[in-house]
Amino acid sequence: MWSFFESFKDPRWGHERRFLYIFLPIILLLTGAFLAVLLWEKSLPTPEFPEGISAASSGLSIPPPPIKPGLMATSEPMATKKPMATSDPIITSPPADLSRGEIALDKGDLTSARIFLSRALTQTETKAQAYNALGSLEVLEKNPEEAVTNFTEAIALDDSNPGYFYNRSEILRRAGRHKDALADLRKANSLAPANPLYSNKILLARLEAGDREAVFREIQTNLDLNLSARQSDWLAGAAAIEMESGNTHHSLAYLCMLRPLIPAPAFQMIVNDSFFDRYREKAELSRLIPPEPAP
Repeated sequence: MWSFFESFKDPRWGHERRFLYIFLPIILLLTGAFLAVLLWEKSLPTPEFPEGISAASSGLSIPPPPIKPGLMATSEPMATKKPMATSDPIITSPPADLSRGEIALDKGDLTSARIFLSRALTQTETKAQAYNALGSLEVLEKNPEEAVTNFTEAIALDDSNPGYFYNRSEILRRAGRHKDALADLRKANSLAPANPLYSNKILLARLEAGDREAVFREIQTNLDLNLSARQSDWLAGAAAIEMESGNTHHSLAYLCMLRPLIPAPAFQMIVNDSFFDRYREKAELSRLIPPEPAP
């Protein structure tokens, strides 16, 4: 054996022969090992998730904020709610009543929504969420006082949910109760400081309440300091100030800057804010600020 390896030192052996007898077997061995690992990995079972659950909703990624365009904030992301069969209204349970009520609310079936949500009020585990959903229902039925009452009940049962404070603040703002609305928005922001919806809404509410100079100074300071890492917290306020000043194109530029920085539902809730109601007819803003819905 030793003499076989010693023979490789013989100058009569060319490089091709050395490669053929030494390196080629090593390369073939490594290639075979690599293929064996690939085949072994393919033989492993693929993890399966239960119906309605995906890898994205199993804790592998951050869920979106509990908001959706066109409706008030809910107590949980709507993507996590499983539609339930509605063919048998007799067999019910509290979680099912809450889910059915929210689904009916989303579909605009307010009569069915009220029935199911009223049932959900009878159980402690769903009571706060049911009051919150009933508040949204009263908003759709244009009963602002009843909406505030329901949101207040939800807060009394669970004061750790920022969505409840946000929902109540929206109704209070439209009623001209700016001080109370700002208190609710600041509470929501303290509970969820990473959510840019609340910080932007605070600026819009302050502008609506007449605190323009202070808001202007804050935003100007941010611009001077070039706080690009926190732009998503104040760009809506900058857009609103430019809108008030008649600088429509500058306002549009700030909204375009904000749009990719925050989730789409949050952006829609910002541009649907009551502050922008008087500017919705401007043609150049129609792409970002939708017109008011028909009564």
